[in-house]
Amino acid sequence: MGWRDLARWLVLLVALSAVGAGLTAGFSWWGYRTLNVVLPGLLGERLEKIGLALEVASRAREMALAEQEWFASGNEKYRARWQEAAAALDRALVALQGTVRTAQGQELLRIIADARVRWWFGARDDAAREQLLAAADEFAAFQRRRLGDDLAETLARLAGIAARFSLGVTVTGLLALGAVAAGAAVVSRALLVSELVLLTTLNAVVVADRRGRVVAVNRAFEEMTGLRRRDVAGRPLAAVGPTGRLLEEVLRTGEGRRDQKVTLRLPGGKERCLTVDLLPWRDDRGRVLGGMAVVRDVTAQWERERELAAQVDQLRELADRDGLTGLYNHRTFMELLAQAVEEARAARRSLALLMIDLDHFKVYNDTLGHPQGDRLLEEFGRVLVGCVRETDLVARYGGDEFTVLLAGADSTAAVEVAERIRRVVADYPFPGREILPGGRLTVSVGLAFYPSSARTCADLVRRADAALYEAKRTARNRVEVYYSALEELREALAGERGALITTVKSLLAVINARDRYTFHHSEQVVRYSTWLARGLGLDGERLRELRVAALVHDLGKIHVDPAVLNKPGPLTAAEWEQMRQHPVHGANILRPVRSLGPVIPAVLHHHERWDGKGYPDGLAGEQIPLPARIIAVADAFDAMTTDRPYRPALTEEAAARELERGAGSQFDPSLVRVFLEVLAERGRTEQR
Repeated sequence: MGWRDLARWLVLLVALSAVGAGLTAGFSWWGYRTLNVVLPGLLGERLEKIGLALEVASRAREMALAEQEWFASGNEKYRARWQEAAAALDRALVALQGTVRTAQGQELLRIIADARVRWWFGARDDAAREQLLAAADEFAAFQRRRLGDDLAETLARLAGIAARFSLGVTVTGLLALGAVAAGAAVVSRALLVSELVLLTTLNAVVVADRRGRVVAVNRAFEEMTGLRRRDVAGRPLAAVGPTGRLLEEVLRTGEGRRDQKVTLRLPGGKERCLTVDLLPWRDDRGRVLGGMAVVRDVTAQWERERELAAQVDQLRELADRDGLTGLYNHRTFMELLAQAVEEARAARRSLALLMIDLDHFKVYNDTLGHPQGDRLLEEFGRVLVGCVRETDLVARYGGDEFTVLLAGADSTAAVEVAERIRRVVADYPFPGREILPGGRLTVSVGLAFYPSSARTCADLVRRADAALYEAKRTARNRVEVYYSALEELREALAGERGALITTVKSLLAVINARDRYTFHHSEQVVRYSTWLARGLGLDGERLRELRVAALVHDLGKIHVDPAVLNKPGPLTAAEWEQMRQHPVHGANILRPVRSLGPVIPAVLHHHERWDGKGYPDGLAGEQIPLPARIIAVADAFDAMTTDRPYRPALTEEAAARELERGAGSQFDPSLVRVFLEVLAERGRTEQR
């Protein structure tokens, strides 16, 4: 081949390359112009459907929130909000019905419309509401999937066109192939950047490329966030805030997300709540080409939710608190107590429960009136809280009764707290206290412990209440720790003698049902009799029999008329004779129980006198069985230190003087001396 032939071939090659480059440039220009015409028809309607579907879901949630607020408060403004959201939802549904063509889309619209009809004005249909929300979310997801399919199909078509065109260009047109590749890049960029962003008008949109750079944001996003397109285009996604960080993660994982909530803080400190749907775009090989974030401003709904949550918390607090004192009420206290007992059981730790009652509060109320009484209770609640730790549970149990629960407190610490409460209240200058006995307000406190004196929540309350009753029964203004002679005897008479305790328990149940005073009095007589017996050196079987006798010594009172037992004035001769027969009745009740035979003499003769003037048999001196003489001293001491309808309680000092006066006439003088010594020693021990 000569130089001329070579020159002709080179000219032909250059001409073909020029033609190829021209055709490629023409194709690129045609492709871009085609996208401007095709994309609005291809993607615009799809994006409009997504926007309308999101509008339906958003309005349905607004309806649900407004309905919840309406039924919780009864305020008509929430009904109006419900109706506004319902009208907006209906408009979006009408717009959707003219654009949906597929069978699946039409079925979802039918479900939404049907649920909307059932969820009509004022009709609270939870099933319809949930069905509407679920169908609206599914419709939006369906449209997103269709958008992804449309994008993938468009990319495939463009790739086919590019492939066919490149095959049509001569093999020697390498420059033309490069131009085709450049044209394909233009098409790809046009697909991601072109009118796609501008077509979305209902919601804010962020578009990103595969490298995690911002390609574009629309006007709605600029208005929502204050960020301008020119300031963020080409920058990493983090430049557009939390929405960009979420989209960056979606591009990295390739997994789309929806209904992601983010909080955006604007200049000036104001917060906006946004809900973001994130859609990655893939090619036919599954590679991520870029992505889009659709952002909705739900600040108004978010603020209403927070407002409603605050109202719910406030209502819950009001439901848990006593309206007068602000302390926990009875219901909440019982729930928290049950929880505390379970936690103490699991942690193997103790609890102390204080039951507190205001002494003579009825006198205060009746004299000064209920409004003044309410103010006293309110102020007392504040004083009570000031006497305990912040971690202690304080509640108004009911009326003028209050409770304090001390977690982890042993008996010594709990008694110290109870005594501090008693002293502080007695010294506090409550208004109107001068009309009360002694010119001051006082409290009685009952104290019980878990697990030493109670195994369950209910038992703990009952036993603290029993101790409170004992404190009020014995002169008031005192702290009483729960004590059960029956439980002590149960431990002492374990095994075969346990049947005896079962019998005694049944008898005591009869006494308690008949006369609560007699039941608690009997338990105190056991306590005092035990002190005296141990002072005498009694132990073993003799001590156990004495304690059983002390428990049942007043059993015969079940045959005495309660009106006589609690008569405030002097008894008539007939009434007195009825009272004198109770030791005989008690002995007769016990005789059929063989195991109780040894205790019968003490029960029968505990009202005999040292000088022989007692009853029922007029025994004197040491003719009276020793257990009966011991019970006589203990019985008299407890009776004198307890309030009764016919006279107020004496102090322990005054009762001790009365015992001394009765020594040698009513009581065995040697027993009185030992009992007073034991009483004085116990007083010194408690003071230490």
